[in-house]
Amino acid sequence: MSSMIFSMPNAHDLASKIAARLGIPHGRADLHTFPDAESLFRILDAVEDQHIHLVARLDGPDDKIMQLLLLADGLRQYGVASVKLVAPYLPYMRQDIAFNPGEVISAKVFANLISQHFDGLLTVDPHLHRFASLSALFEAPSKALSATTEMARWIAENTNSPIIVGPDSESEQWVRKIAEALDAPYTTLQKVRHGDRDVEVSVDHLDLGTAHSIVLVDDIISSGTTLLKAIAFIQRHHSGLDLNICAVHCLATLETLDQLRAAGARNLAASNSIESSICGFDLTDTIAGALNANGLIKS
Repeated sequence: MSSMIFSMPNAHDLASKIAARLGIPHGRADLHTFPDAESLFRILDAVEDQHIHLVARLDGPDDKIMQLLLLADGLRQYGVASVKLVAPYLPYMRQDIAFNPGEVISAKVFANLISQHFDGLLTVDPHLHRFASLSALFEAPSKALSATTEMARWIAENTNSPIIVGPDSESEQWVRKIAEALDAPYTTLQKVRHGDRDVEVSVDHLDLGTAHSIVLVDDIISSGTTLLKAIAFIQRHHSGLDLNICAVHCLATLETLDQLRAAGARNLAASNSIESSICGFDLTDTIAGALNANGLIKS
């Protein structure tokens, strides 16, 4: 038995590069949308006994999950050996507890759904907060990769004598690894969130030393609120330094990115886990390196 790559429509480019790097076929599936907005997939290649890696970009997941399940289960109808999900960005990780009475813990609902339909999961830097690992959520075998090597490479190529700064304590895991790879100093700010767009940041002491550049590092750029507050804080105390932002996943609108630039960010970069205007580094090698030709996820 051997492996094939399949992809959701918006992940064809990434899937093609992964397939080429692994030296395995990129299977074809045609998507038809009916006038009532229902979807129909037609699988165009023989898949019997194949181990399938299904590559999907799952930002805006509510419009994509049904198509994802249709293709995954459709492949099973034609006798595949396994179907594993390769989702560089993993949605629905935010709501991992009920913050208010009556709230649904959507992380558990999503994890159960994926575990029912896939034989494994590969993702990149998921937003795990209260769960120590993916295995605490997903019954299917799962592996979380890190983009810190690619982020460190981008920073080295685009900044001079950087200090790596995390906008909150949750970003410390990325900040520390990147700083160690670059032999650069780092620190994290403290964040107090009062609402989706109501955030305060501060730091006890921010010693920039001989740094010429500041790089704000985070896993996700979304509303931009935390990063805008961090930029404002840094500008008040250390204006004039070159300011950059490097994140794993970019969910931000063009308006938000423009706001970050207007606030003082010279460079903005994120991975190609999501299609965006600031894709600065590629996850192909990271993902392909975790897969092998017989369809298994390397441990």
